Amino acid sequence: MKRGMWVSDITANRPVEGVFLAKEKRLLKGKTGKPYLLLQIMDRTGEAEARIWDRVEELGGRFQSGDLIRISGEAVSYQGKVQVKIKEIWERLDLEEGDRPLFIPGYLESLKRSEQRLEELLSLAEGIDRDDLKGLVTGFLTDPGLREGWLTAPAAKRLHHARLGGLLEHTLSVCKLVEEICGHYPQLQRDLLLAGAVLHDVGKLRELDSPWRPEYTKVGRLLGHVVMGVEMLHDRLASGYPLPEEDALALKHLILSHHGQLEYGSPKRPKTLEALVLHILDDLDAKFDAFYTHLSEAAGDGEEWTSYHPLLERYLYRGPSFLEGEEAVEG
Repeated sequence: MKRGMWVSDITANRPVEGVFLAKEKRLLKGKTGKPYLLLQIMDRTGEAEARIWDRVEELGGRFQSGDLIRISGEAVSYQGKVQVKIKEIWERLDLEEGDRPLFIPGYLESLKRSEQRLEELLSLAEGIDRDDLKGLVTGFLTDPGLREGWLTAPAAKRLHHARLGGLLEHTLSVCKLVEEICGHYPQLQRDLLLAGAVLHDVGKLRELDSPWRPEYTKVGRLLGHVVMGVEMLHDRLASGYPLPEEDALALKHLILSHHGQLEYGSPKRPKTLEALVLHILDDLDAKFDAFYTHLSEAAGDGEEWTSYHPLLERYLYRGPSFLEGEEAVEG
């Protein structure tokens, strides 16, 4: 179901009418203090910024982020970018599963990659030597109630792996790093650390709404994915996947401490070798993705430097080595 124009058809100084996915919806105030709505609308051909300046409360009350909306308005040019000025919202529609390929860029391709990644992650989990840890972890990965989350959930709303299937991509990457580092540091408890790597962000399956509506759930805002992950693990341990008390405690600590610092959302700082390593690898993979994504997508004035990244609080250097590497990958 797709009515009207595509995002790729939107050009300045032309009317806009069609059905789009409201990916993001934010209520802001203009320079005069008057409220307006900032939207990001989307379909399979791309995204566009849109704004509602008039009848803000009325029109804003007709939909939420993640809804399909049929809109009419006009496209204008503002600071060199095309922006949609929405004048009317005619109806709100639910995003049915069969409509996702029409409104989410690269949905089918992403789903296929995620299915491959889930199989790879399950293969790594099945390589855990201890049967009790193996059963626990594979139980999470094969749970039908969690499957869609594993395949589609983003790892974050904005900073890293903030894309369809990003959580699974990040989890698999951290697990591969664990395999590498355990070969270098034989002192580590490989099975425990690998189990912690698989489960460290499992709470994110319930922290964020669907990836086409990347907003925090109520429980996500009130508890956060770290606490939620420990709760999910506790429930699983109590329902047929028991571990020795010492190992259950160590695994919970891996989840609770993986952010490393109290100010970064960790209820506890790492107090075991495995917790220290998991925190470092998780942080490495998250920061690498944040840097690489910004370097790849946010060129500034000219090619050498990116635009300013407000979360990283810096400009990034896109020097010859990075640009040549990008050309090699594309070639």
